[in-house]
Amino acid sequence: MKAPKSFMLLIFLLAGFLPGVMAQNDSKINQGIEIGLDFLKFNKDWVYYNDTYFPKDNKYYSFDFIPSIFVRAPLGKNSLRFKYEYFNDDYSFTTHSFDFYYENIEGRLLNNKVLFGLERNFIDSRFKAYGALDIGLSLFRYKGIFSYYNGYDLLVSPSVPFKVNGFGISIQPTIGMKYRISSNINIMIESSLSFEKGFEKNDPYNMYQENKFIPRPISLFGLSYTFKKE
Repeated sequence: MKAPKSFMLLIFLLAGFLPGVMAQNDSKINQGIEIGLDFLKFNKDWVYYNDTYFPKDNKYYSFDFIPSIFVRAPLGKNSLRFKYEYFNDDYSFTTHSFDFYYENIEGRLLNNKVLFGLERNFIDSRFKAYGALDIGLSLFRYKGIFSYYNGYDLLVSPSVPFKVNGFGISIQPTIGMKYRISSNINIMIESSLSFEKGFEKNDPYNMYQENKFIPRPISLFGLSYTFKKE
């Protein structure tokens, strides 16, 4: 997804919060607490090195199959949202240069994110379409090893361990679709854009960007169970 398309998605989503778009069926909206499991996410990678983008495995977008949990609570025509996302995986890459000088980073990326937000339906029936706006707090840690290789001198450096810690505050507009499989079980998919302001310490290789724009073509794909009101 290129940046212009992402901004078009954002404009469409924000337009959905205008009062004229909110045509809803009051009798069916938000019948109870909803708890779900998110099985799949498809995100742009966002780790850098010396302010240069080096995606994992040379793939700018990657699938994440680590499950996340989410909860929705009814609030009139709206819903309050909560989601916890967890990512913990190997994240390694090598830089390439024309002078045969290569730098290698090997390590493990850990990211915990908590999202709180407000959701409102555009369409409310067996099939639902909705928009949401979430505010998030993420905790980031990358624990790795740095080494380099000089092709001219055939010189291999000793490995140097390092660790980067940081946190970020983000805003994430979202659009989503939900289909009711049965009276209590739903399947859903969401697409989001994440704008994050980051703060880091002990970052000798400039891996953590202070300002990040992360397109998330699939930010949630999962199932939920609704506890209906009596």
